[in-house]
Amino acid sequence: MMRKYNIVVLFLFSLVLFSCQGNNKNEDKSENDSIPVVAEEVVSQSKMEGVYVDNAYAKRGEGYDWVSVEVKPLDKFHMRVSVRSRADKKKPTCSYDANALIVDENTLKANENGKIVLFELQDNSLVISTENQEDDGILYFFCSGGASLAGTYSKLDAELDESQVDSRSYVKSLSLFDDIFILQVQDGQLSVEVPSLEIDQGPYTQNLKGEVIDAEIGDLNMDGEPDIFIYSKDEQGFGHLIAYSVNNGKSMSMVAVPELKDNAGAYAGYKGNDEFAVVENSLVRRFPIDGENKTKQIQYKLKDGEASRQLVVDKVVEY
Repeated sequence: MMRKYNIVVLFLFSLVLFSCQGNNKNEDKSENDSIPVVAEEVVSQSKMEGVYVDNAYAKRGEGYDWVSVEVKPLDKFHMRVSVRSRADKKKPTCSYDANALIVDENTLKANENGKIVLFELQDNSLVISTENQEDDGILYFFCSGGASLAGTYSKLDAELDESQVDSRSYVKSLSLFDDIFILQVQDGQLSVEVPSLEIDQGPYTQNLKGEVIDAEIGDLNMDGEPDIFIYSKDEQGFGHLIAYSVNNGKSMSMVAVPELKDNAGAYAGYKGNDEFAVVENSLVRRFPIDGENKTKQIQYKLKDGEASRQLVVDKVVEY
């Protein structure tokens, strides 16, 4: 049992806890596989932070469609890459959010269904491509009308034109089994639509606490129906979780999430900086223990409750 637990701990250390938007299945969640971890100081030295735009942005006053890319720090190993496009005249052409791994001060990598997407700084411009040329088809998934994320974007010195840009703060699609989940966040409200459900496709809405960090999908109770987990973090650095579970392919219900403070053993030493991840048939939450050079890891299982499914603490360990 101890050997199994050590494997989980080591896996979590290397797990990219902020996966990319895309048609990701549960087994594709570990985007740190085969990608090197870099030193903590790289974030402060990174030159990539900023907003980048395509050539059409300069002609926006003439009605041209355009695409922007924002790159900003997320944690000591990752930067958030957000692609948005013009939305004042029609539906946005491209939408994408990824938590990209910092390789060096000029390079980020994100994993989309096992395909590596590169973000490279070249002469004050951001170049988006795939590590393997034959994988570039993945970059069309996030755009409509035959457009692609691939290309060169120039760094913008002025403020982005907020009157035209897509105002959604987070966009992501996930799939498992035959179900597709479309997530978006606007004005602090989460919306989830599941077009494949027979009766109630949504949108299922919920007010958020803080900013969405990531979302994952799995089948924790192994009933053949997806469960979806949305992770957010507030301004104080405290983590929050919203979860839904599919009911026989017909609708979705919220999963009851226990308050961390209601479990004394789990809550002791908590000061925020949570990380969440779906690992096999468990949800794992971990955070640094305040005042100690140790990490606490809490493992949850999904159980049927009297009124709804609920996450139940299964194990609490420190390492």
